[in-house]
Formats: sequence, C-alpha cells, structure tokens
Amino acid sequence: MPGREEIIATLGRGGPFASLGPTELRTLAHLLRVIHIEDGDVLFAEGDEAEAAFVVLEGAIDIVERGGRVRDTVEPGELFGELALFSSLGRRTAGAVARGRACLGAIAYEPFLAVVRAHPVVVVALLKLSTERFLALDRDYRRLRAGASKLSERHEPAERPLDEPAAARGTK
Repeated sequence: MPGREEIIATLGRGGPFASLGPTELRTLAHLLRVIHIEDGDVLFAEGDEAEAAFVVLEGAIDIVERGGRVRDTVEPGELFGELALFSSLGRRTAGAVARGRACLGAIAYEPFLAVVRAHPVVVVALLKLSTERFLALDRDYRRLRAGASKLSERHEPAERPLDEPAAARGTK
C-alpha cells in the first residue's frame, strides 16, 4: 500500500492533477480512500450508479464497453470515472476492470466539492480532461456515423418508380 507521500507523488506525476501545486495535491491525497483490487475484479459496470471517481495509484484499469471491448487502459496518476464528480446522480458510461493487481484512490462527490471550494484550480484540470475525452468520443462517433452512412449507401435497395405497375411490384 502506498504511503501518503507516494500518493502525492503519483498524483503530481501525470494525469489531470500534474499542474496542481503541493497544497492542492496534499489536500486531494488526504481525501482519497485507498482501495486494493485483484486481476479481473470488476470495480463497476456500465450503468452502475456513479458514487466516486478513481485515481490509479498502482497497476492498471481497463475501461470496458458492454460486450467486453477495452476502450482504454488507465495507469498510475490517471483519473477515471470523473463524471461522478460532476453530479451525485450520474450513471457509469463504461465498466472498469482490474488489469492485474491495482491500488486505487477513490474520491466521492461531496469530499471533492470541499476540495474545489478550497482549491478552484482543481476544476480547470478536470474540465481539461473531460473536454479531451468528450472530443475523442465525438471523433469516434463521427467516424462511426460516416462508416454507417457509406455502408447503408452500398446496401440500399433500388427505388422502384411510382408508375411501375402493381403486378410488377408483387402487389395488387
């Protein structure tokens, strides 16, 4: 289990909290609830109530879609499940599964609000992360939509002229 100084170092090393100062990092580290999980453990599933966000302290977490496709792998210093920090009523948009043993820091909505009130700069870090993830999802959506459009163009049945006799259309 990492000690407080190791947690602070991990938070400051990368991810959304890298730009925070020592005071903000120490405050944030104090509020984290440390969780240990084993390889293959499901931390949460898509659709579950979002009660906390998590920072990977050790190990890695796979972010998975329904059907088991790995969307992303989150490593030490990185945050995931951050939508829980924007609303106490949210639902998970993907699942999270341990890739090997992992140690996580969990922070719930209410304690996070206390950090934001004391250190508003934390919000800027989260907005940046959320914006980057939203733009990545938007790119994926546009790519999928363009692919679906091309696919439907290739497989659309030919239109029959309206003046075609009913007998030729197979109707009376």
